[in-house]
Amino acid sequence: MRDEELIYRIALRDLIGDRAARVLIDTQGSAKAVLTDGEEVTQLLALGHIQGQHLTVREALHKAEEELNYAYHNGIKILSYTDADYPQLLYQCEDAPVVLYQRGSINLEGKRLISVVGTRKASAEGLRFCQRLIAAVAPFDPVIVSGFAYGVDIVAHRAAMAHGLQTIACLGHGFQRIYPQEHSVYCAAMEANGGLFTDYGHLSPFKPTNFLARNRIVAGLSEATVVIESGQRGGSLSTAGLAFEYNREVFAVPGRPIDVNSVGCNELIYRHKAEILLRPEQLAEDLGWC
Repeated sequence: MRDEELIYRIALRDLIGDRAARVLIDTQGSAKAVLTDGEEVTQLLALGHIQGQHLTVREALHKAEEELNYAYHNGIKILSYTDADYPQLLYQCEDAPVVLYQRGSINLEGKRLISVVGTRKASAEGLRFCQRLIAAVAPFDPVIVSGFAYGVDIVAHRAAMAHGLQTIACLGHGFQRIYPQEHSVYCAAMEANGGLFTDYGHLSPFKPTNFLARNRIVAGLSEATVVIESGQRGGSLSTAGLAFEYNREVFAVPGRPIDVNSVGCNELIYRHKAEILLRPEQLAEDLGWC
């Protein structure tokens, strides 16, 4: 894709969000066509203000150009949703990012992807189950996707690397920083055998709500999402809910009703939004890998 159209796509997304931007690009043929139509721009700015994006078109284009330059100078690949190497399962989601920033040279074509998520305050038993799960699926060479957070997420990434599997971290911020900072020590290894994805540019503000929004990428990339321990609320339930909406497979590890970390998983199973996962080997069996 030409740099000019990529700049217009980044700007359009910043102005009105991914869903609306994608619809208009598909309708008009390009983001440039949308943003150079005076009447369309007036309507878009009104929509943008409703969404809280208080940018002019000129400001958005300038910001987008800065993002492109930053990416080129920092080894960041920018994928747009119409690119051939854009993740195909993610492309199927209506709210998929119009642009996706990638570090690492992972090629997802023909790959099996599963997302493994869970609470940041996981129990020792939960973390052991996570490690056993990765060991059980390792012979089938899937890519392990997670959110790079404390607890289950980082253990899933580390277990994947320990078994020689590729792993993808989906971040809730741009590449100008890594959060949590302690996990930055894993970035080089993940870039060498996997990757880091985000839909946030380096100029995007760092906000807690970003981490909920990035869950659509965690859920959208994979054919299945596994929840290992979750409280009554949290990002893991958000990811599971999105995967369910995307008509993907969802699995949850059950626990005792009195365990705080099992409330979310038990609820997913009870509401028929997740299949019960009783043992690590079951995942590959239920997905038809063996």
